[in-house]
Amino acid sequence: MKKQIPFFIQSVTGKDALFHYCDISVDLDYPLIDGIPLYHDMYHLRGTDLVLYYLKRLSEENHFCSLFDDLETFIEDYEKTIKTSVYDLQINFFELVVHQCITHISIYNSPGLIIHDKKEVKEINSIISFFHYPMIDLFKENIIASFNKIPIIYPQDSYQITFSHESADFYEILNQFEYSRDITLLKQLSIYDLIDFLEQDILINEEYTAFMSSLTAIEIVSILKLIIPELDTFLHSTSIADIISELDTSITYQEILSHYITTEVLNTYPQYIKKEGSF
Repeated sequence: MKKQIPFFIQSVTGKDALFHYCDISVDLDYPLIDGIPLYHDMYHLRGTDLVLYYLKRLSEENHFCSLFDDLETFIEDYEKTIKTSVYDLQINFFELVVHQCITHISIYNSPGLIIHDKKEVKEINSIISFFHYPMIDLFKENIIASFNKIPIIYPQDSYQITFSHESADFYEILNQFEYSRDITLLKQLSIYDLIDFLEQDILINEEYTAFMSSLTAIEIVSILKLIIPELDTFLHSTSIADIISELDTSITYQEILSHYITTEVLNTYPQYIKKEGSF
């Protein structure tokens, strides 16, 4: 945005500006709540009309986010959870804030963003009506439809205490590993980059096993939650047998993870054999 908007303004205020009125030479690629205005036909506007409309909408979304005193803390918690800066993501941050605030109201009966208690969110429709904010009213259906697809962010989410928080460069770690074969380097990756790494079949079987053996129980759970997203659903009940059956043994690291859970984890924690519970 810092590059795109000034570039556009320059094009319509310089020489031959009249000829640039209906021309946009860069994409507005930060998505508003209803998506990215790709090809500039999403809003049936062009040129300055499109940019002015886009900026007005963006300003309204940002104004809502700025109403929260705990916004900065929420952003820090979100970045720790996903191991990525929000500035590197192509997501609509307004929708994340609305989702978190709805959850906060459902749990604490007051607007806010910092949530410590895991409880089921109820009466979403009535909570949305509480806001009386035009942008939320306008896209109420979008918000409700995507509500269960957006994670609730907790200060003590398990992803925060596993793997790297420093967003180490994937290719730098890959180069270092190919030279040293040091599996401890993998914990410098974000958990999402780690999954990408494991899926490349770069490790040999012994290295996969050694890496699995180096993981704590919470780290194994964090990986499983990304492989099987349903495990991160509030009050979701499952068993170790169900989890193992969900792993795709045609993928090398999942096959070895399945074997490791079966032979090592269950030997260490026999109380979980054939038992179900919230994961």
